Amino acid sequence: MLFSILLLSVLFNVICICKIYQIRFRPEGLIKEYIKRFKKFWKVISAKRITKPGRPKISEDIKQIIKKIYLENSGIGGLRVWLIVSKRLGYEVSLSSVYRELRRLALEYPPKPPQQWKTFLYNSKVIAMDFTTVFLETSKDIFKEIFILIILDHERRRVLHYNLTPSPSQDWVVQQLKNCFDELYPFKYVIHDRDNIFMHRVRDVLPTYFQMESKSTAPHSPWENPFVESFHATLKRELVKRVVFKDESHLRKRLQEYIGFYNKYRMHSGIMDSPYGLNLYKDPPKNNALKKLKSVPV
Repeated sequence: MLFSILLLSVLFNVICICKIYQIRFRPEGLIKEYIKRFKKFWKVISAKRITKPGRPKISEDIKQIIKKIYLENSGIGGLRVWLIVSKRLGYEVSLSSVYRELRRLALEYPPKPPQQWKTFLYNSKVIAMDFTTVFLETSKDIFKEIFILIILDHERRRVLHYNLTPSPSQDWVVQQLKNCFDELYPFKYVIHDRDNIFMHRVRDVLPTYFQMESKSTAPHSPWENPFVESFHATLKRELVKRVVFKDESHLRKRLQEYIGFYNKYRMHSGIMDSPYGLNLYKDPPKNNALKKLKSVPV
């Protein structure tokens, strides 16, 4: 009886010791304990190393340069980026590291189309033309619709030509283009909508007579011709909604005065200047003695 109790106590102690050291009575337990001890040993050995093994990581400066090149040059390849960074700028970086960084940037900043519509309008010699309408009261409760053609330069937001008529036609639009450009054709593209007055004879005459290419916007997409649409809104806000026009000649006179003011003096937020480039703040008056503005009745 005493022997059996002693044997049980010894077995109990052995089991406790095995649990403490996570030893199992199977080969898997022994191998697991061996791997654990080896990891602890390798961790101590690795901590003594001065330099870490493998290729050094890219510095933050190089990452920022690669990011700037990637974002400012859509569609650029990894080889060109590596040539710019390593050959031109003189940084030590491998081609595979550049490719890896570009893959990371492509996930964070998805690539854009090679050329957006906004970029095309900004880089090209472009003019835009479109019609806007004004209603004149001919008699009591009877109004007549007047069409105003505007031809606008995209680069300086300058109104190149304007005219108005109650009944526009394709021949009339072609004649307005001839009056606008005479014999000088410094522009390459003409942006217009898909109105029938632009889509037939005018579109055929532009490349043959004016050496300009016609670019029509998508159907029901006025935002693709933004500058001339913005001018129409400005014209109606600052002139049409403030004046009651008596007849067509009155409208023509006020329109001439407004467009002269718009081209010479009105500051445009898009170019931070007036369309003709007149800087009103170049020579300020002495002692800031600005003259008092006086209103002129229409």
